[in-house]
Amino acid sequence: MKEKLRNPLIQQYILEIALPVVGYFFFGWSITIIAVFYLIDFFCAEIARNRRVFKVYKHTTKAKQNAFILSLLAGGFLFAISTAWTWWNFEVKHAGNLESFYNELIQFMKEEGWLILPLVYFVYHLKDVMTFYAPRRFLKRDYLKMVKFQIIELSVLTGLILTGVFLWRYLELGDVLALMSFIILKIGFDILVARTLDAKYTTD
Repeated sequence: MKEKLRNPLIQQYILEIALPVVGYFFFGWSITIIAVFYLIDFFCAEIARNRRVFKVYKHTTKAKQNAFILSLLAGGFLFAISTAWTWWNFEVKHAGNLESFYNELIQFMKEEGWLILPLVYFVYHLKDVMTFYAPRRFLKRDYLKMVKFQIIELSVLTGLILTGVFLWRYLELGDVLALMSFIILKIGFDILVARTLDAKYTTD
């Protein structure tokens, strides 16, 4: 059990599962705040991802800079779409009391968000150090395939976010069901989609 807990992938999954659950049941986080947490997770994952792509780019003799720029732009665009869609749906959901909605977000960022942002990024960075940088796996990645399949991966994630947020608002899911859906969606994506596509640009 101790060995498993030292695994950075397990630590990441624990953070993605435990923090929203603890926040909801013990710190009074609403579904709004949990959605913000997962957007923070998306943002930190994008920073870590682009660092990995850049590392592969720097160690690839036939690397093309425009592919790295495309990766940056695609990631930023898809994150912006996910954020804007989520924001709009939550504004519609709270149309009768927008002031309370804004105040909740501001209070969260002042009290907890400023700490959660670097914490989530640190977990991603630690995972990358242990599984990507230290074992020098950046030397065993096909650069152009990496950019291609990671853009596909981000497109799938964005599609799931857009669909999930819409269904949450349209079906008026209860908070606990919505929380469990967020967690299952994120972990399922990491295991079934991200890992499958990552294997397609690994040369070892």
